[in-house]
Amino acid sequence: MRILTLNMSMNPQKLILTGLVMLAVIPSALANNLTVTSVVLGSRDPGTKTLVINFDASWENSWRNKINHDAIWLTVRLNSANTSPVYKKLCQIAASGLNPSGASVGTNSNLEIYVPKDKNGFFLRRNSNNSIGSISTTGASVVVNYDSCGFSD
Repeated sequence: MRILTLNMSMNPQKLILTGLVMLAVIPSALANNLTVTSVVLGSRDPGTKTLVINFDASWENSWRNKINHDAIWLTVRLNSANTSPVYKKLCQIAASGLNPSGASVGTNSNLEIYVPKDKNGFFLRRNSNNSIGSISTTGASVVVNYDSCGFSD
């Protein structure tokens, strides 16, 4: 992430010019109409206390350039149907990094999954620069550590 600081002692003409240059260089944040559908629990591995979560995702006006990009941030929360009130617990993704083991971008090879070190969610984003437009995938998946959110076998 880039942080821009302005020197407020600049004369007004330079400040306006700086603002216009920024508007011309920074892509508009137009990504919209996000949908995440068909979320289903997949296979479970009691030995590693993991569970596969499958989903479809799409959004319009996605973009990526060599400096910045948009992405969607997704978390996994599980709850017990036997608990009232329903408290959805945040679960950690099983592995961190770029396209970690067990994760899949589904049908769209122009995407990637990035899981930060804290593993409390993941980014789904384009994988190449100079791309813009609507994007979607079906059959994407991540592996969740269900023990991390208090569930057992």
